[in-house]
Amino acid sequence: LDAFEDTMTQQAKEWHVGSMSMACALDYLNLRHPQINWMERNKNTYEWYQTVIKMDIMIATDPR
Repeated sequence: LDAFEDTMTQQAKEWHVGSMSMACALDYLNLRHPQINWMERNKNTYEWYQTVIKMDIMIATDPR
């Protein structure tokens, strides 16, 4: 998460397999490991994540 925060949030703004993978990994952390409070420590990643989870492709494939 720290490496993504420091170097990848700008690149991840373009939707590709890497950004899709990271969005899914963050969603998994929220679902299965809510005690890992990554959102406060990684503000840029959290902002990026809040944008991506509103994308049609993410909503359409959300298993919840």
